[in-house]
Amino acid sequence: MAVLTNVFGEGRAGVLVEQDGGIVSLVMGTPEQRVVHGDLGKLKAIGLALDHISRLMGIERVILLGQSEYMFCAGYGIECLSKFNDEVFVRELSATLRLVCEKIAALSVPTVCVFSGCCFGIGFEIGLNCRVIVTSDSPHTEAGFPELGLGVMPASGVAAEMTRCSSLDVVLDLLVRGKNYSGLDLYRGGIADHLLACDEEADHYKSVVQMAKTMRIELLEKHALLRMKTGLHYYRNLAQYPRKSHYAELCALRAGHHDELQQAIFDQIFTGLKRAKPKAIASERELFMRMAASQGTQAKLHVYYMAELSKNVGRTARRELQNSVIGIVGGGERGSYLVNMLIRAGYAVCFVETSDKIRQQVAKQVVESLGEREASARFRVGDSFELLRSCRLVFDAVQEDYELKRFVLERLEQRLKDDAVIVTCTMLSPVHILIEQLKHRQRIIGLNLLRPMERSQIAELIYSQQSDARSLAYLASVLNSMGKYPIVVSDVPGYLVMRLLVPAIVVALDMLAEGHHLQDIDDAVVSFGFDKGIFAKVDEIGLERIGKLMALLSESYGPRMQALHFIDELVRAKRLGREVGKGFYSYAGGEIKFDDEVMAVLKLDWRTAKTPRDDIAIRIVAAMLNEAVRCLDEGICGTVGAESASMIDLASVMGCGFPSALGGIVYYAENIGAQKLHKQLHEMMNSYGDRISPVRGIRHRAEQNGSFYKPALQTVANA
Repeated sequence: MAVLTNVFGEGRAGVLVEQDGGIVSLVMGTPEQRVVHGDLGKLKAIGLALDHISRLMGIERVILLGQSEYMFCAGYGIECLSKFNDEVFVRELSATLRLVCEKIAALSVPTVCVFSGCCFGIGFEIGLNCRVIVTSDSPHTEAGFPELGLGVMPASGVAAEMTRCSSLDVVLDLLVRGKNYSGLDLYRGGIADHLLACDEEADHYKSVVQMAKTMRIELLEKHALLRMKTGLHYYRNLAQYPRKSHYAELCALRAGHHDELQQAIFDQIFTGLKRAKPKAIASERELFMRMAASQGTQAKLHVYYMAELSKNVGRTARRELQNSVIGIVGGGERGSYLVNMLIRAGYAVCFVETSDKIRQQVAKQVVESLGEREASARFRVGDSFELLRSCRLVFDAVQEDYELKRFVLERLEQRLKDDAVIVTCTMLSPVHILIEQLKHRQRIIGLNLLRPMERSQIAELIYSQQSDARSLAYLASVLNSMGKYPIVVSDVPGYLVMRLLVPAIVVALDMLAEGHHLQDIDDAVVSFGFDKGIFAKVDEIGLERIGKLMALLSESYGPRMQALHFIDELVRAKRLGREVGKGFYSYAGGEIKFDDEVMAVLKLDWRTAKTPRDDIAIRIVAAMLNEAVRCLDEGICGTVGAESASMIDLASVMGCGFPSALGGIVYYAENIGAQKLHKQLHEMMNSYGDRISPVRGIRHRAEQNGSFYKPALQTVANA
């Protein structure tokens, strides 16, 4: 019998319906869609497909599946998220999604969902409404609600559903902790009813789809029915006779979260347990619409847009770099990290290092990661630059020694092909000075890998006047494949992230001298919403690096970057930061603790702070904000205005730990308004000194009632 195929919707909104006898498959996309996103158009297409399926005669079951083992649905697309400030759109989106879920539940035949590949957000919600869920333990399968990190909760009422058919731990994992589940996790957590073991020799995606199509429906539904009965029994016990341990855990977790969305979801879980299902679903949908329009969600979405836009820098070079060989010179911390990340990203790597010991260590790590056979095919190691002749892009990752880096760059220029791109990794050395003696300066670009490199989401691409667009695109593309968001910055001392962070560190050190306890300062910063305290951040970067950088910046920018001697004192005492187990804090046993020895080293007598806690945080934020406006008006990361402001926002959140719920440092200033901000800083200056005196760019915008996302009308110089 021939397979009948229908397409509903157009372009990226399209879905496919295939009928093979009594089996109908609803595919979440069409063959030309590599990535399937959920949006209003997609939901309407699914609704039309379900209407068509409900009219078919003689069907036995409906299978909901994705394009391949890699893709079910990747959640909301960026175009859809960008409309979340439109109340009418959000209301229609939620209503349409709920209608799709109800149509699935209303089908008169069994519905089976195949979770494989990316099963996120809106797609995960749709799949959870099927009567039976099957999956495999393929490493490509991952399900969850990553939009929670953007302040966007599920839109269809799925929380009310899950509280009735899943354990408390699963509900908390997916809806509060924001965890993603593998196929095996879905099965163990009772979300999936059947799990197919992944067979490396077979096409396991076809196998799991075949299981969904051919397994006796009684067997498919047996586990699902047991899950529903167990969940209902659990729900009744929790709702009417709360188990003290679970109820206490829920209350304790709720009390420990200060995020607006997490608090709202906790409240919704309680509401879902107390109310009838239709009322709980309606309550949750109203909450989704309210949260989508909230200031915190809009701020987080702003950061998300900027992160996604930063990926465009390397998009043009992705195809060119496929199957390319990447070279690395130097096996210190940066070199070892780059080898590891590039191998993970799928590149072949040539590694050059003069030390036998380091070469052996790195080679051992690669073999442990890939296995002997794969390592021999994708990794070459040696001590000669000749090894790098075939490389399209080479990283100079040697230590931060000016003469050594110039020597390496000269040798690379001599040995590499004319079209090879050279990347010099630096935190301190000006790129334009390093390359001034070279002939082909256009193909050389700088890179600052921010610390801690393993966890930092961004990297600074240092674009000198000689660098060309091709070199920039090559490096950005490689960074994208490593999971980094590239920020393009001018070749100025400190670049961007450290220029924002160092003035904040200087103010924090001033407060130490005034008699504030370092824990009080860090607690105030964390309470404001930063991911960690200022001194904890310094420990993470390393005090010796921070000390050298501050010396460079104070020489370049003057007193605002000039700190007291505290960091030098700690360096002399060998308290170099987290990497050696002690800095401002002690890290014995992996835990961060205050160490009384710091008082003796710094010769401080800390007293009870007189400054209000909120003012402590605001003083630090004010220093960062002033520097952000300077960077903005200097145009060090793009055209002065919206482009530069947005990149500074991204750098402040992902590089400095500024609260994403405030949208970034410039977004925060814009929401306050230039006039009000100028007045607040001027008033605080009278109490706390010139460090937080509003800079010229703020003064000019206050006079003009201007926007920080537009250039000031007057020429703004450093002030």
